[in-house]
Amino acid sequence: MLGKPDSQESEPEEEPKALEELPPEPEEDFMNDSERIKMNLKNSSKIYYSVTHTIQEEIKTQPQMIKGGTLKSYQMVGLTWLVSLYNNNLNGILADEMGLGKTIQTISLFSYLIESKGNEGPFLVVVPLTTISNWSMEFDKWAPEIRKIIYKGKKHERPLLAQHLKNDKFHVVLTTYEYILNDKATLSKVPWQYIIVDEGHRMKNQKSKFALTLGQQYQSAHRVLLTGTPLQNNLSELWALLNFLLPKIFASCDEFQKWFDKPLSKMHPLTNSKVSEKQAFELSEEEQLLIINRLHQVLRPFLLRRVKSEVEKELPNKIERVIKVDLSAW
Repeated sequence: MLGKPDSQESEPEEEPKALEELPPEPEEDFMNDSERIKMNLKNSSKIYYSVTHTIQEEIKTQPQMIKGGTLKSYQMVGLTWLVSLYNNNLNGILADEMGLGKTIQTISLFSYLIESKGNEGPFLVVVPLTTISNWSMEFDKWAPEIRKIIYKGKKHERPLLAQHLKNDKFHVVLTTYEYILNDKATLSKVPWQYIIVDEGHRMKNQKSKFALTLGQQYQSAHRVLLTGTPLQNNLSELWALLNFLLPKIFASCDEFQKWFDKPLSKMHPLTNSKVSEKQAFELSEEEQLLIINRLHQVLRPFLLRRVKSEVEKELPNKIERVIKVDLSAW
């Protein structure tokens, strides 16, 4: 008689509810090492990002200076990220896949700084010669109020452009890689607020004159690279990017390379026995891959990359037009 009420009070049907309320932590027991490492890296990346991007600013509407159209939502995210770099005094790499509007996002950044931050530049945009006319047209279309100087021309024409830099009020200077080298005596004297490098993968070669000149002889408060090329597993290329973004910290490629010239240990990690030079070299390669991966993690808060597959719903439909022409007489 006493056992019957107990069985009624236990109500076995409620036991599943108690199980549902348990926290999800035990699921980690079923993770393999690879999954657990990925989860830990993801959590640490979020913490690292929040530490580096301490000052958060929400941007709900596009700058009023943008007249040529409406920014898509992922472009507004890009603008917010660029402004976060500015607010936290950071440099960065906008590495969106080609065709997602890195040019428009850059123009939006300048517009936002001018109208919301009171920062009117000057801003230096370094682009390939083949794209400088397109950049000029995009400025005219999207932000016609931004005053720009296109710094290119023959040798006898450029002294006049130098006078415009000294005497005229402007926001942006558009120029090419060649003039960064040839006219560094003029351009490097300007106290730039921003240096934007289009096709920034050219900065990956730390031995090129362009990378050395722009990285060491030009001064700016902020720097941004634009590139559609993702990061590579190459130490010298990673150093070149880090040197451009954080020149005071990563000042010497030789010192950077010395970290990896010799294996960290010539003792086998498990048996504590000596290994051959060949085995030591192989261990060193593994160590390099490990540290390269960590360098990627170091760069993560300073890099934003989206691909078309992620934002394809926001892209306009592709239109193909076939134009038939008569054969030429040749």
